[in-house]
Amino acid sequence: MVLLAFLMLCLLLLLAPRWLGQERLSYPIAMVPLHLIRDPHQLLGQGSFWTGFVLASLYDLTLGLFYWRLGRLPEAFDLSRFFPHRPWQAIGWTPFPFHPFMIALAYFIPADLALSSVLFFWFRKAQQVITDALGYEVQPLWGGMLGAPSPPYLTEQSVGALTALFLVYLWQMHPYLIAGLRKGRHDDMWRPLLRFGIGGGLIGLVTLTIFLTALRSNTPFLLLYLLVFLALSTTVAKIRAQIGPPIHEFVGMGAHRPFISLLGAERLGDRLITLIGLFYFTYRIWRGNPMPHMADAFKIAYETGALGLKFVGAMIFAMVLGVLTMFWAQVQAAYIWGQGGWWHANAQAILAWRQAKRPDFTPVAFAGAGAFLTLVLLWFHHRFPTLLLHPAAYALTMNFGVDFYWFPMLLTGLFKVALIRYGGQRVFRRLVPFALGVIVGEYFVGSIWSWMFILTGRPTYIFSLV
Repeated sequence: MVLLAFLMLCLLLLLAPRWLGQERLSYPIAMVPLHLIRDPHQLLGQGSFWTGFVLASLYDLTLGLFYWRLGRLPEAFDLSRFFPHRPWQAIGWTPFPFHPFMIALAYFIPADLALSSVLFFWFRKAQQVITDALGYEVQPLWGGMLGAPSPPYLTEQSVGALTALFLVYLWQMHPYLIAGLRKGRHDDMWRPLLRFGIGGGLIGLVTLTIFLTALRSNTPFLLLYLLVFLALSTTVAKIRAQIGPPIHEFVGMGAHRPFISLLGAERLGDRLITLIGLFYFTYRIWRGNPMPHMADAFKIAYETGALGLKFVGAMIFAMVLGVLTMFWAQVQAAYIWGQGGWWHANAQAILAWRQAKRPDFTPVAFAGAGAFLTLVLLWFHHRFPTLLLHPAAYALTMNFGVDFYWFPMLLTGLFKVALIRYGGQRVFRRLVPFALGVIVGEYFVGSIWSWMFILTGRPTYIFSLV
């Protein structure tokens, strides 16, 4: 786990001159802390910041007190309650979440991504309903995202879409990879970082190969699997840096299912499939993938003049400390509450993969269809940029996660379109402190409720959940 995170760091070091210097990607999520640290005195002196802070704080304080008193809150509005019968029940859990911090965070995200995410979210729901109407058994919530592949093969569509985006990004970057790295090595700022990235990457790949060889299984296949994981991670990091989606869950998403479908469990063998299951962290859920978060850290360090070898050393120290702390927390939690949950689900998934003895080309075809649709959307997006057909939105919404923020994205997206059309960039910039105040206010009160839980052991309001 530390080794893969280290390789991600080395990849970001190699890509930093391109993303930060040449393309100058916007890094919408990183702009929030940058606004807070660039000129805090000016920001804290603006009334609009404190208006947003107070409104968000009162909202969380009110809901938190209700939760503290009653032990629960009224269930969020769920559209699926109105559709109890087939095929409409396949729509699954469809909440209308209202998170002030998410509404404010979407203010820094391009409006076309926000509204495209809503469009493709409902496209995913439509696929589930149509698939059920055709007579297939559809899991209403996950839609076949976990376990063995099943219609409408949403995970496979996500893998195909991200793979297509990676290949497009790779093609766009090939002049930089051929000549740009050589030029960067003559730049006093980038030279030590590029040297570390190249040297560390080579050492990391050799160490990874030795580790996989020690497992005494199919080393080339496992190496290919993890390299595909790094490629998909790079794509998600590029999407995060370019357009800033607030969540990239990708539950159960990874290259393992297309590989198993393409080759079959009988050819791969039980040992190899079990080893893939041990790499649970590569597909369990992608909000914990460190590469997109590290990319935002690179932007903050670059803008504040802190990007250097000391920054790299701090990142490596944080990786090691974080992994050790995580393992300690897992053991401690197991002693207190017992272990199960997702680990049990993973064991069930491994058993399901083992049953797929023969190759099944249908999931692979859906992955190919997802890749082809992404390329078509890329063409449309470049030819007709005003259309709400952002290819990254399709890749993000074919898996669970957008369910938590589709409604805030809709509200903010429509608001931004109207604001920029009738008020222009000047009015947009005037509301930035208000949005920052909402984010800081909700996180401030939310952290207080978290500390109340830690100190008292009594469940408290969690503002980030529906």
